[in-house]
Amino acid sequence: MEQNEMLKALGQALAPYMNERQKHDLPGGYSISTNRVHGDNGIFSVAGISRDIFSTRVTPSGLLKYLPAVGTNETHPIVGYLSGFTAGNGAAEQTTPCADPPRAGQMKSCLQGSAFGRIARTTEVIDLSASGERINRGEMFDLQLVNDPLVQNSDMLIPPSIPASARRIFASELVGKMISLGVEFEDVLSRMVWTGSPLNNSGTGYAEYLGLEGLVTETHTDIITGANCPSLASIIVDAGGIHVDQHADTIFNYLTMMWRNVNFNATKMNMKPVQWSFVMPEPIFRELTDYWPCVYASSRCNATANQLSNNVDGMAMRQMSDEMYNGMYLLIDGVRVGVITDDSMPLLYNQDDGDIASGCMQGDIYLLPFVVKGGTTVLYMEFFNFAGPGAAMELASEGRVSNLVWSDGGKWLWTPRQTLYCFDWTALMKPRLRLLTPHLAARLEHVVVCPLKPNRQFFHDQPYFLDGGNTSVSNGLPYSYSSVDVRQD
Repeated sequence: MEQNEMLKALGQALAPYMNERQKHDLPGGYSISTNRVHGDNGIFSVAGISRDIFSTRVTPSGLLKYLPAVGTNETHPIVGYLSGFTAGNGAAEQTTPCADPPRAGQMKSCLQGSAFGRIARTTEVIDLSASGERINRGEMFDLQLVNDPLVQNSDMLIPPSIPASARRIFASELVGKMISLGVEFEDVLSRMVWTGSPLNNSGTGYAEYLGLEGLVTETHTDIITGANCPSLASIIVDAGGIHVDQHADTIFNYLTMMWRNVNFNATKMNMKPVQWSFVMPEPIFRELTDYWPCVYASSRCNATANQLSNNVDGMAMRQMSDEMYNGMYLLIDGVRVGVITDDSMPLLYNQDDGDIASGCMQGDIYLLPFVVKGGTTVLYMEFFNFAGPGAAMELASEGRVSNLVWSDGGKWLWTPRQTLYCFDWTALMKPRLRLLTPHLAARLEHVVVCPLKPNRQFFHDQPYFLDGGNTSVSNGLPYSYSSVDVRQD
C-alpha cells in the first residue's frame, strides 16, 4: 500500500503529520487565507442556502487523456536513430573478377535527449484553530456539489489523491484548498504539453519540458555533436491564416497531403501499423466537419472552392458531417483518421495579431503518431519517480525525515509547512513529454475560424473566459428583493 493513503482521505490527512517533530516553518510574511467555505465570511455560509451547489467552471480536456504516464529516474535519456548511410567510396567498377570493387558506405546516427520539467504549487495557508467554525444554527453543513469542477481524465493534470468527487469540498477547508491546488496544476500542465519550453525556466526552481511546438519541428540536432538530423524532420505546412469557411478545399488538400506523407514515411521505414490521430482545437474541428463532405466529394473534380459537384446528395453530405463530428474522425483516402480536440492548444486573436479579424481565432492542426509497429508506444508522458530507488522518499526514510510523502505511484512529492496552528501543503512533480518518432508527425499552422458565438474558454488570460463571484462573503441579513439582479431585454 502506498505511503500516501492519508492523501486519499484528505479530511483525515493532516493529523499524523501535525504531530511529527520535524516540520518546515511557514515563510515570513505569510498571510492566512480568507477564502473559507464556512464560518465568518465563508463563501457558502449564508443562512438558508440551498443544499445543491453547481460548478460553472469549464474543465479543459484533450491530448493528455490519451497519453500513458510512465515513471522513471533517468534524468538524461538518450534515444538513438539510425539516420542513414553514406554513399560508397565511388571507386571505379571492377575491370577483372579479382580487382577491388567499390566499398559500401558507413552508417549514420542521430542521438536525441529529453529533460524533465519541475513544477510546484502550494495551497493557501489555513488557520487550523478556525476550522469547524459555524456562525449559528442557520449555517448549512449539508451542501453538496452537483458537478465536479476538475477534469477527470488524466492523472498527469491533477494528483488522483485529490478527491475525484469534490462533494466534501464544503465539509473540509483542507479539501477545498486541495481542489484549488488541483485546478492550478490542471491549468499549468495542460498548456505546457503544447507550449512548454526550457527558455521559460526560472533558475533551478521552475523548469518546463519541451512541448509539442518544439518536438514537432523541421529541425533536429544531435544532442552530443550538434550535427543536423534532417531525416527526423516533421512535416510542417503553413496555411497562411486562411479561413476554413472560405478555403476548406485548400485545408482539405493540405491535411490529405500530410496524411499521405506520413504514411509514405511509415511504410518505407517499416514502421507500420501506426496509430495516428489529428489533434486540433474544437472550434476548428467543428467547422471542418461542416465543410469536409463537400470538398471530399468534389476534390479535384470541381474548380470552385467549397462547392458540391453536380452529383451529390445534400442530405448524405449532412449525414457524413454529423457522423464525423460525433464519431471524432476525418475521412481521408477512405480511412477514418481519429481526431482529438484539445482545449489547451494555443490560439491567437485579433489582440495578438492584427491580421486576424475581430471575433476570429487562429490555431494549428497536428497529426501525431501514438503507436508504431503495432505495439511500440512513441508518444507518452514520463514523470520522475520520487518513490524510486535512491530517490527522495528512500533518503527521507534513511534520514528520518518524516514530513515528506509521495503519492500516485511516486508521481507527486508533498510536504506540509506549519507555524503554530497555521499550515499549508506544497506539491511537486517533474514531468516530461516524449515523442520518439517526430518524422511521423505533421503540423498545419495558422488556420482561422470565426464562430458566430465562441464557446466559453478555460484559462484566465483567454478572451472568452468567464468566472466572477466572491472570494469571501460578509455575513449580514438575508438579501432584500431590491438586490436581486433583474434584467429587461
